[in-house]
Amino acid sequence: MSDKKCGNSDHFDRIDLMECFIEVFGIKRIEALTGDREFIGVKWLAWLNERNIQYVIRLKEDGQYIANSRGLMVKAYDLFRSLPIGEQVRLTQRKVGKKGNKLDIISCRNNKGELAVFIHSAKIKDPIGIYSQRWQIETMFKAFKSSGFDCESTHITDDLRLDTLMQVMSIAFCLAYQVGEIIALSQPPVIKKHGYRQKSIFRIGRDEITMILQNIMIQLDRWIDLILKVFAENLIEVKNKIVM
Repeated sequence: MSDKKCGNSDHFDRIDLMECFIEVFGIKRIEALTGDREFIGVKWLAWLNERNIQYVIRLKEDGQYIANSRGLMVKAYDLFRSLPIGEQVRLTQRKVGKKGNKLDIISCRNNKGELAVFIHSAKIKDPIGIYSQRWQIETMFKAFKSSGFDCESTHITDDLRLDTLMQVMSIAFCLAYQVGEIIALSQPPVIKKHGYRQKSIFRIGRDEITMILQNIMIQLDRWIDLILKVFAENLIEVKNKIVM
């Protein structure tokens, strides 16, 4: 869904996008919505609450105001200034923003000393665990750009063609990722000294697909086997959700 805007979306854009998703996939497919610091707003949160959509959204630590224990509005960074490294704290129904509502809040400080503050739906038991899954989006963006499809080099300017390109890349990313997961089961990725994989799951799958397509005449059986496994896993997942 491309447009000619610069900067962040407003709550109308976000609601339109969510309604498109719900129309295609259904609201039950949404376990929780995660959003970075720009995706905040009274009307946006009100809509999520009305639709009973669970969420975890990060706040601007140096710009967002939260009520302290005395009801005074202070910056999030100042409120959690004394939080030790590796610790987290939860606050229930604290006012957020001078015109905002009372929300549940969780804050944590990672091993590097960086502070992160989140608002979340009351029903979510592990907000930080849910939000950490958002990193998969950054992995996808990186795959779209420098580490995969190099989409920034495209000269496409037509909106419809650009939308089509994004759809094709999304399908290709999902396929490469699932192929990578299948390969990693039998060939665990090499873990380097810094604790990260030598290759990402996406990169493992992408390299495998590239190798097969470059040698398709002798790798056809391998390609068919991988595709059958990908679709078999998806069908099992769908079946399990129907049974549940």
